[in-house]
Amino acid sequence: MLKVNHLYETNLIIKKFGKSKRSRLTLTTNSRNTDGCNFFIALNGERFKGSSFIKGILEKKIDVIVFNDEDLENVRPFIEKYPDILFITCDNTVVFLQELSKKLISKWKKNGGTVLALTGSNGKTTTKEYLFQFLGFVLDKKYIHVTSGNLNNHLGVPITILNLKDTHKFVILELGSNHPGEIKFLANIAQPDHALISSIGKSHLEFFDSVENVNKEKVSLFDYCKNSNPKSIITMYSKYNLINSNFDDIELIDYTPLNLKNINIQEAYNKENLFLSYKFLSRVLKTSSQKKRLKKYYPKIRNTNSMRSHWLIKNNCNYYVDAYNANPSSMEHSLNFFIEHIKKNSINLDKVLFILGDMNEIGTQKEQYYLTVCKQLNDSQIKKAVFVGKDFELYKKHFSGTSKCFLTVDELIVENTLLAEFNYIFLKASRSVQLENIIKE
Repeated sequence: MLKVNHLYETNLIIKKFGKSKRSRLTLTTNSRNTDGCNFFIALNGERFKGSSFIKGILEKKIDVIVFNDEDLENVRPFIEKYPDILFITCDNTVVFLQELSKKLISKWKKNGGTVLALTGSNGKTTTKEYLFQFLGFVLDKKYIHVTSGNLNNHLGVPITILNLKDTHKFVILELGSNHPGEIKFLANIAQPDHALISSIGKSHLEFFDSVENVNKEKVSLFDYCKNSNPKSIITMYSKYNLINSNFDDIELIDYTPLNLKNINIQEAYNKENLFLSYKFLSRVLKTSSQKKRLKKYYPKIRNTNSMRSHWLIKNNCNYYVDAYNANPSSMEHSLNFFIEHIKKNSINLDKVLFILGDMNEIGTQKEQYYLTVCKQLNDSQIKKAVFVGKDFELYKKHFSGTSKCFLTVDELIVENTLLAEFNYIFLKASRSVQLENIIKE
């Protein structure tokens, strides 16, 4: 067993580990998903201890296990029974994970790797996917590592970093925040060379209080870049520059696609995300041939996530699914697109249903934000809606059309005949509501 007392000692893992049966350590923190992994860090949560899952992974070709000091007595029998496994104990496995990732990405950058980081109130995960598609075409996807899903917090960012390979040339890291100071903390782990902000809006206002504070939080990513590397490329739309930046060379762009066309992406806000990705990478990439390939691929970019800005047909009904998350800004943008689509195609509003769920973490002005959403529906003469979640009364109170309300999506699913009369259905809510379950088989 190896005891790590100080943060600088995390490099002892590699020395102590020596020659593994496999050429590199591949991390997992999920005992249920260890395929191809040989390095397990037992993270403790509010309701569980990671060490309690060690027994179940001992037969799964794990070579290294890291756990908290406080769990030593529970782990000791396994240490004695499995001498070929390296057990490492430390004060705090979360800090260990973060510090180890900082060391790894620092070493990876010295060997020529480039870190691209992005954040934003809305659209950051979609923009991340666009960046990945672009770079995958220009360089080949095998050279690009990217945040999986929305693993963008104090655990997700280090986990993404620790699965970097020496063969990767770029890593695209999504940084999320719902409390002040989190972007600065994550930037210190990620050590980005270049950065972009997808948008700044009314997100997590329960903790930020104002959009101005959201702006300050997001722009702290630029602060890190410029303080660590004056040559950093930093990009955002000029309309989101709500506070004066001290950076003379920040690229503040407007949406001017000119001869750049893409018919796969229909939503105005995602067209902006696509253009932002293109403008950012056109500065990051160095050679003229790379820039030409970037432009060539512009028409081929697609939305890849089935819960974000996605059309599908089920039981002869057209669903527009944007059920991954919701805040006042993203709700407005998504509704605008769908309503414009309905009107443009002269679709009978009697055959259109809006299913809206909770918008979480929106602060003390919660009712005002729900009122604004309902005003948008009322002004567009929307006739029928379903409201799902703990806040359904706030929707119902201000919506002038016909509505039904459900506390959970499961209650709505039970009443499945309710949806049968509609040809078009809009789905939008915060992640906790799980509206996507409506369209699952």
